[in-house]
Amino acid sequence: MSKTNCLIIIILFSISCSVSNERKIEEYIIQDLDFNMKKQDNLYIVFSMNSCQDCLVRTKKILLQNINNYKDETTLNIVVSGNSKRSINLFLGQKLRQKSNIIYDLKNSLINKSFFKNGYFYFLLYKNQNVEQFFKFNNFDNYPKFEESMQSF
Repeated sequence: MSKTNCLIIIILFSISCSVSNERKIEEYIIQDLDFNMKKQDNLYIVFSMNSCQDCLVRTKKILLQNINNYKDETTLNIVVSGNSKRSINLFLGQKLRQKSNIIYDLKNSLINKSFFKNGYFYFLLYKNQNVEQFFKFNNFDNYPKFEESMQSF
């Protein structure tokens, strides 16, 4: 097999993995959390409260810094997997709860999903019912991309 063919196969495999992870996140939100997922100008941030404390605090800070910049037509949906609604609400605070839609995963089913990698957050942005951006991030991987994406609203 030539080097070009191997490269094409690797690229196709990478693309198919990314698409399947988007679909798996959609299935998780729709089926496991019984949420009517709207794909018209909606942003979904998906994470577990079991993530590292620094990652949680840093991500919350970026969300709060940019919360007033969100366009009215874009809805911020924060999907949080944790043990109690109270602890999730305490972490998010009043401002994030008022300015976004919180989707609670109180069964912690996120951590058992095949797409989930411990310590990662997922960014899923829909525009005109199509996925415009999808990526996972944490403090060491894709974090500048998350900051930039949040500032672009």
